[in-house]
Amino acid sequence: DKEDNRYYQSQYRTKLREIESSFEGLKKATTGLIKQANDVTDQLKRNVELYERRLDAIVNNVNDMIIIKTINHQWTVVNQFACNLLQIDRDQCIGKSNDEVVEKYPQLKTLLNALDRTEQESWISRQPKQIFFELTIGNDPINFEIIVKPIETADQKAHEIIVIGRIAKQ
Repeated sequence: DKEDNRYYQSQYRTKLREIESSFEGLKKATTGLIKQANDVTDQLKRNVELYERRLDAIVNNVNDMIIIKTINHQWTVVNQFACNLLQIDRDQCIGKSNDEVVEKYPQLKTLLNALDRTEQESWISRQPKQIFFELTIGNDPINFEIIVKPIETADQKAHEIIVIGRIAKQ
């Protein structure tokens, strides 16, 4: 019996050392994987930040009206040119729907109603739509060419709509 007991104890210690060794290898591999995942995440964050800064630089330095909205019609981006032209405050528009923007800026009701219809048509057809619109700012009528373009990811999980308005050549 003692001999059997020593044999089993020896086998137990051997298996325990194997398990400990495997566990140490697993811990090292996990630590390495976590470090790689953190490095990739950091690089992706830097890339996203760079793309956001590029977009911001482009959007705010063109002489066209640019508005980007979610599929739920909430404004996520409105450039400085649009703010100046439409006499609106960016902070009063971001996160708001067209209806909420109209509450703050009733002079935009006709324009935003036209955009609502065009955006809906664009979503349904998944194609860009173009409209021409005359907007009176102060006492001056301004003719716009407005392009509404739906944007979605390849897997159709993320959706936005981009509105680009330029003063139409007369």
